[in-house]
Amino acid sequence: MLAPIGFIIVYSGLSNIIMSKLVQKFVNSMLKSKDKRMNIITEVINSIKIIKLNSWISFFLEKISIQRNEELGSVRKKLTTHLFQIYLNWFISPILMISTFAFYFLDGNTMSLGTGFACFQIFDLLHEPMAWIPNFLGIFMSFMVSIKRIQKFLLCPEMNQNLVEYDSKELQHTDVHILIEKANFSWGGKQQAKDGDNKDAKASIDSDQTAQTAVANDPEETKQASNPPKIDFSINRTESECFDQTDTVLQPDQVKPIREASSDDNVQLKGLSLEIRKAEFVCVIGEVGSGKSSLLSAMLGDMLYFDDEMVSQFGRAHVDEDTRRRINTLSSRFEGVVKFGGSISFVQQVPWIQNMTIRDNVLFGEPFDERKYTQTIEICQLVSDLKLLPGGDLTEIGEKGINLSGGQKARISLARAVYADKDIVLMDDPLSALDSHVKKLIFEGVFLDAMRHKTRVLVTHAVDFLDKADKIIMEAGRIKHIGTFDELQHSDEIRHIVETLPHTNFDEEQLEDAIEHAIEEHKIAEERKASDSYSIVSVEGSHITENENEEAVEVGLRTYHSFFISKGNWLIYVLVTLFFVGYAYTNAYSTIYFGKWIEHSEDEFWKYFVLTTVQPLSYITCITIIFGLITFSTVRVARILH
Repeated sequence: MLAPIGFIIVYSGLSNIIMSKLVQKFVNSMLKSKDKRMNIITEVINSIKIIKLNSWISFFLEKISIQRNEELGSVRKKLTTHLFQIYLNWFISPILMISTFAFYFLDGNTMSLGTGFACFQIFDLLHEPMAWIPNFLGIFMSFMVSIKRIQKFLLCPEMNQNLVEYDSKELQHTDVHILIEKANFSWGGKQQAKDGDNKDAKASIDSDQTAQTAVANDPEETKQASNPPKIDFSINRTESECFDQTDTVLQPDQVKPIREASSDDNVQLKGLSLEIRKAEFVCVIGEVGSGKSSLLSAMLGDMLYFDDEMVSQFGRAHVDEDTRRRINTLSSRFEGVVKFGGSISFVQQVPWIQNMTIRDNVLFGEPFDERKYTQTIEICQLVSDLKLLPGGDLTEIGEKGINLSGGQKARISLARAVYADKDIVLMDDPLSALDSHVKKLIFEGVFLDAMRHKTRVLVTHAVDFLDKADKIIMEAGRIKHIGTFDELQHSDEIRHIVETLPHTNFDEEQLEDAIEHAIEEHKIAEERKASDSYSIVSVEGSHITENENEEAVEVGLRTYHSFFISKGNWLIYVLVTLFFVGYAYTNAYSTIYFGKWIEHSEDEFWKYFVLTTVQPLSYITCITIIFGLITFSTVRVARILH
C-alpha cells in the first residue's frame, strides 16, 4: 500500500514542478511580447497623423502583427504545457486506485462488490482536488510572474528628494532666488542592452531594411512613402528617455554640436554654476539638443547629481543594472545642491491637461478667487476661446486635452502657473504653440507685466523677445554665456543661434499688428455693448463623458454567432460534442469494468486489469482533447477577430 502512495507523491511532485516552471517561463515570455505590442500601438496612436500622411500604415501593421504572433506563440506554448499538466494530474487518482487494488489482489486477497465500491468512492473523492492542482499552479505561476514585475517597479531607486532645497535658509536674507554651484547632472547613463534586446534590435533593423527594400522596388510605394521613422519599440528605456523625451542629445554627425561633451558621455550637464536674483527674467537659448530642458529638469531634481569623483568614475563607463544601482545610491547622499529662495511653478513644454473642466485645470486645487481667476483668463488670452466653447470655463476637457488645440492647451497650462502665484516660475518653451500675435500679447501681458515681480526662467526658441530679458543664458551642456542682450549680441555663437532659430520678420509683424490692432479695437467696441451679458465664470458646464456605471451592456446573439461561425469554428465545437459523448461512454464503462475486476480478481485478473486501466486512459484523453479544442479555438478566433 505504501509503494503506490510513494510513487504518486514522487510522480505528482516532479511533474508539477517541471510543468510549473515551463508555464512560468511561457507566461513571462507572453507578458514581454504583450508589452512590446502595446508599446508599438501606443507609438502608432501618438503618431497617427504622420503615419497616415506618409502612407506607413502597412509597415506598422506588419510590426504590430509580428509582435502579436510572438505573443500568441507564447500563449500556445503555455496552453500546451498546461494541458499536458492536466493530463498527468488527472491520471493520479485512477493510477493510485488501480495500483492499490492490484497489489491487494496479487497478495491473494479478495473483496466484495460493496467493499470495493465503497473504496472506489473514497478514491473518487481524491479526483477533484487532484484535478484542480494544475489550475492552481497555473494561476500561482502567473501571479508570481506579475508580482515580480510589480516588485521590480516598486524597488526602482527613488529620486533624491533632498537634492533640491526649497525656501533655503541660506538665501532668505539675500536677493538671490536660484543658486547652483559647480554641479554636474546626468540622466544615469545609457544602459547596455542585454543579449535578448540586441537580438530584438537586430531583428527590428532587418525588418526595417526589408520593408525599405520592398518600398524601393515598388514605384507606387516610393511615391507614397519615404523611409519610416525609427520608433523605439523596447520597454526598457533609460531614465533620460523617461524624464526628458523632448530634449535628446544629437549625435555629432547630425549637427555641428556646441557642447563639449562627447556623444558617449554619461554626464549631460557639466560644471553648472548659476545665480539668478529675485524678479529677474532669464531666457535660456541654444540649439536643439543642447540641454535647455535638461537644465530645468536639473533644477527640479529630476536628474542625478554627480560630484567630480563620480564624473571621473562613471562619466564614460558602460552602465549595466549594477552600475545604475551604484550611481543611484551614491547620488542619493547629496543634499541642497539646488537652492531656491521661494515657492516654484513649472510650465511644461508639452502641457499636462487633466480630464476635468477648464476652471479645474487652471485652479489646480487652489481656492477659487473670482477676481484673480478672471484676470488670469484675460491676460492669458482665453476669453475668446471660452466664448466658443459650449460650457465656457466649465467645459469638460477630454483625456490629454483631446478637444483643445495646441495653443489652447499651452495657454491653460500657463494660466495655471499665473493663478498659482508662486515666487519662481520655470517655463519650458510655452510659446512654441502660439501664433505671433498671441505670443506677443502673452509675452507682454504675462511675462513682463503680471509676473514682473516673479523670478522667471524661460527656455525659448523665440528670439524676437530676447532684448526684453534681464539676462540670457546660452546652454550647450555647459552654461557658455551669461549676460544681457546688449552684452551678448556681438558674440558669434549668439548670432548663430539667432539666425538658426525661427523668428518673425519685425517689419511684417508691425504691419500685421497695426491691422490687427484696428480690427481688435472695433471688436472691443462691439463686445463692450454685450459685455454685461457674458461672464467668464460660467454657471452651467458641458460634458463629453458619461457615467459608465449607468450604461447597460450585454453581449448579443450576433456576437456569439460571429464567434462560432468564424473561419469554420463551428466544426471544432461539433468535435467537442463528439468527444463529450466519448468521455461519458468511457467514464461509465470504467465503473462497469471495475466491478467485473472485483468479481473476477482470481480467475481473470489480467484481462479486467487491462480493461479497467484503459477506460480511465480513454476518458482522460477525451476530456483533455475537449479542453485543448476549446482553448485553442479561442486563441484562433482571437487572432482572427483582433
